[in-house]
Amino acid sequence: IAAANHLYLISEKGLLQVVQLGEKQGEVTGEVDLKETILATPAISDNSLFLRSDKHLWKISSR
Repeated sequence: IAAANHLYLISEKGLLQVVQLGEKQGEVTGEVDLKETILATPAISDNSLFLRSDKHLWKISSR
């Protein structure tokens, strides 16, 4: 899913990577391992990323 000049990639095993788009295109700017199975499509709302795992609903937002 893409938003705000970033591409958000999530693996089935729960590895989330944030890739910068634009001038520094292709640079991984963030990474977090949720260590849970992710099979649902991520969603973005109100500057937050929502991910549903097999156990939890995750909300990830900037500080």
